[in-house]
Parts: sequence; C-alpha cells; structure tokens
Amino acid sequence: MGLIVPKVKDDVSQDDSSHFRDNVGMTKPTGNDQIKALCLHLAELREGASYTQETMAAALSALLGFTVTRDRYSKYETRTVIPR
Repeated sequence: MGLIVPKVKDDVSQDDSSHFRDNVGMTKPTGNDQIKALCLHLAELREGASYTQETMAAALSALLGFTVTRDRYSKYETRTVIPR
C-alpha cells in the first residue's frame, strides 16, 4: 500500500486539466421550479378543502408536536421558508 500512494499522488499532482475543455457544463437544476410548483399545489389543496392558513397551521402544530404559526405556514405556500 505504501508504494501505491506516492505513485498516485505523483500522477494527480501532475494532472493536466486541459483535456477537460470539451466537457459541457451542467444545466441549471430545475429544483426551484419544482419547489414553486409544490408550494402552489399546497395552496390549491388547502383552498380546495376550504381550510384557512390558520386551520392548516393548527393541524400541523398538532401533528408535528411544535407550534406552526399562520405566518410561518403562509411562508410554506410562498417559498419564503421551506419546512424541514
């Protein structure tokens, strides 16, 4: 093992990255679009059930075991704060 590590280290330290010039950059992730769609869908589901944001906050508080205020819940629907 001792002989392999110095050999690999020498190879890596002399690496010429010029052969990577043809690589195409990654496209931007679509995660933001998916999160925005999820937030919109959450609001639509709540409104379709005729629930207020206050009702949803109270239900989440009971389910999760900690207080979710109406203000905090409204941020879930507008992506100001993403729940963890």
